[in-house]
Amino acid sequence: MDIIITKSKMNSVVTKWLDKYYGDLFNYAAPGSIKYIHFIDKNNNTIFDYNRSVSTVEFRDDVIQELVSIFNLNVKNINEILIPWLKKNYNLHVEKVNVTTWYCNDCGRYHITRHHTED
Repeated sequence: MDIIITKSKMNSVVTKWLDKYYGDLFNYAAPGSIKYIHFIDKNNNTIFDYNRSVSTVEFRDDVIQELVSIFNLNVKNINEILIPWLKKNYNLHVEKVNVTTWYCNDCGRYHITRHHTED
């Protein structure tokens, strides 16, 4: 059964989930690095990288996979939610969240999951 949810409610739910799991990251810039800031969790795992020169962010693939599998988001939704969240939580000016896509042998298109999806 499909549940219909408004866009603003979806944004709110996803934002609360992001706050819970990724709202307390630390930033780290390697000595001499002028391009990237890494955002790491308490276990020193990089969750996302911010490219200062082009104002883009790239999250770890498993974070994006969680967003897709839990909330059924697409690339556009991910950008619409993550860009304001990154501004609010980490004061980052982000133009785009880069999302890895995989080629699907079943349909000949690219998906944001490693497996075929109907989108």
